[in-house]
Amino acid sequence: MPHQGSDGLRPDAGRESRWREALLAANDDGERDDLFPPGTPLQAAAVLVPLIRRPEGYAVLFTKRAAHLHVHAGQISFPGGRHDPGDADLRATAMRETHEEIGVPPHAVEVLCPLPSVVSITKYHVTPFAGFVPVDFPYRINPAEVDTLLEVPLRHLMDPANHEIDLRPVPDGRQYAVHHYHFDGHDIWGMTGHIVHRFLQAIR
Repeated sequence: MPHQGSDGLRPDAGRESRWREALLAANDDGERDDLFPPGTPLQAAAVLVPLIRRPEGYAVLFTKRAAHLHVHAGQISFPGGRHDPGDADLRATAMRETHEEIGVPPHAVEVLCPLPSVVSITKYHVTPFAGFVPVDFPYRINPAEVDTLLEVPLRHLMDPANHEIDLRPVPDGRQYAVHHYHFDGHDIWGMTGHIVHRFLQAIR
């Protein structure tokens, strides 16, 4: 799978430790996603934000959803899905879905920490987990869910030139920010863009 490196952000254990502290602090920052009134029923879900330690710099792995899916077909996303009663917890949900979608088993993921949760417009309460996957892992893509993989240098996502925001209305008349990250003709937006935005906010 082709990838592009970055000029900085080379893998560093000290940096990753600081990231973890900042991300855990962001979990307690009190920021909420108010797309719906308090008390609205939400479905629990979890995703993995797969990070890769390239020698030239960190990268983030995304999936492109299969074109035949009924919801969010063809969109860029993270591996994950709804919580199953058989999952021990939300972390287990993210690991199970990652294994099912792209073939990375739980033991191959080095989980860094949970990220601030987000609420999707489709009424999912999503808990992301940042975790490192091995460099050049032999992914096994599930064609029922995933079309292809997209690896984006972290430096690219951090460049303001590749980020834009538009405002969309919610049912009560307010507006919320939709974050778009552009890479090689792809638009990373929606819930995935919001997770990227919260992640970058914390680690900056």
